[in-house]
Amino acid sequence: MVTTLLFSGVLSAQPQWQELSPAQRQELQRYAERWDQMPADKRERILRNHARWQNMSPEEKQRARAKWDKFRALPEAQREALRDCYRRKRKGEEVECPRP
Repeated sequence: MVTTLLFSGVLSAQPQWQELSPAQRQELQRYAERWDQMPADKRERILRNHARWQNMSPEEKQRARAKWDKFRALPEAQREALRDCYRRKRKGEEVECPRP
């Protein structure tokens, strides 16, 4: 899928806000004011996750929302511990993150 995104131009140049499609700007509106100042890797991650979300079935979206709600209900210390674990995992460390 990442290869498809790269060839479609979604991830190729970490586009500025005005370079996003009208649909992307509408769906990612919460990032509008800070998009152009975000690091390129964060913009890539947002676009990748957005594309993945667009390709999910309604059932997959419902499961994802339920997981997000469960995460948001955790105490802040546990949420931060999970964020740290997933950051380390993204960097390639072999860590086992607990399930919320």
